[in-house]
Amino acid sequence: MSDQSTGNAAAESAAIEASYQAFLRLVATLVAGAEAHEDTESFWVMSGAMHPMMNGVVSTHLPADLSPEATREKIAAILAPFQSRRLPLLWYIWPSTQPGDLGAHLQAYGLTHAGSSPGMTLDLAQPLPSLSPVEGLQIERIGDDATFEQWLNVGLNGFGFSEHDQAIMRPAFRQLSYADPLFQYAGRLNGTIVATTSLLLKDGIAGIYNVATLPEARRKGIGAAMTLAALNDAQAAGCQRAILAASEMGYPIYQRLGFQERCAVAEYRWNPGEDADSQHSAD
Repeated sequence: MSDQSTGNAAAESAAIEASYQAFLRLVATLVAGAEAHEDTESFWVMSGAMHPMMNGVVSTHLPADLSPEATREKIAAILAPFQSRRLPLLWYIWPSTQPGDLGAHLQAYGLTHAGSSPGMTLDLAQPLPSLSPVEGLQIERIGDDATFEQWLNVGLNGFGFSEHDQAIMRPAFRQLSYADPLFQYAGRLNGTIVATTSLLLKDGIAGIYNVATLPEARRKGIGAAMTLAALNDAQAAGCQRAILAASEMGYPIYQRLGFQERCAVAEYRWNPGEDADSQHSAD
């Protein structure tokens, strides 16, 4: 791979990471009781909700010359606020993460590898594709609380969260904005909301999040139409690049829209029942 290609890949990956950081900073700002911490070595957010998707270590850049023992001490210090409140979390690993083998250190410390998602980008300086219209589908940008509540119900169900998890996540999600810089889109099929999308506009980057369709409305092209509606608005707002992390189901849809895979975003999970402190002390 040429130096230019390597540089381009790093820039695209950095754009994805930057959008994720911006999204979680917004969560920390909007959700009552949420807090964030950022220094040269790490950036983390805790919403206070008892679900790993609502709390996370978003970025890690530890000194490259740390010993394994010192790395463990850093991990312990970063985890400590979550452990003290017994809050589950996801720890994200990016291509820029330091040390490069941090995932192995996290697993040795007791965190569980929860999988990875392909990070994808799209050049918004290029024309967007056109799609065949979906009969009966109307897409709207949300502007009132009642519609936002419906959007929330559809999104949580569309992602397949259990009733227990929905009850945990709903209060925090309910506090998210549907105005600049975070916009929420609802897709109505014959008048009923069946799909959701979120768009975060930040520093010329359009972050696409929360793309979900109820099971009974899938395989009609609705997910692609929802994503494209947000992309059109992002392009009109002057954004140069769109980013997202794709699910297995969504990946081929985003490819057809022109997104290209740029990196893998790995996730490591800690739950209160998985006492990393005990494992660390026993080593």
